[in-house]
Amino acid sequence: RLEEIIRRLTEDGWEIRTRKTRILDEAGRERMVLSVEDGTPRIRIYDERRKTRILISLEKEGPGLGMFDGEGRLRATLTLIGEEAALKLMDAQGRPAFTIETRGEEAVLQCRNPRGKTELRGPIVWLRGAGDQSGLSMAAGLPGNPTIQILGPDGEPIWKAPP
Repeated sequence: RLEEIIRRLTEDGWEIRTRKTRILDEAGRERMVLSVEDGTPRIRIYDERRKTRILISLEKEGPGLGMFDGEGRLRATLTLIGEEAALKLMDAQGRPAFTIETRGEEAVLQCRNPRGKTELRGPIVWLRGAGDQSGLSMAAGLPGNPTIQILGPDGEPIWKAPP
């Protein structure tokens, strides 16, 4: 019905102007809000319990997309500020767990463990065991000094190349 009304209005040259539009589902629950507040356009999408699940906005700094879990906690963001883009995935406590960012000509990848410690970050990659500090480190792109290390249970190198 609404599509038909809009089609007829727009065919006749009519316009609908509003700063906020609420879209309801068949049960009358608000499921989406399109708005412009303080000059910032936003689209907010809700689940059946009216928890925000998706937020799209165009801030002064640039566009952003936020995705929320069923409890309304922010779990993922995609942003573009100037020429720098970032994708962030958060853990259940809202801490960044995985991040990919561009910074000028450089791309940075970070993966953090539940304690917030960086486990993976370019151009150095750390792979660690679950129960101790053993693992592998690889450093590439360091001027004249790429290395590979195998780490023992205490986190200290037990083998390294070059030696």
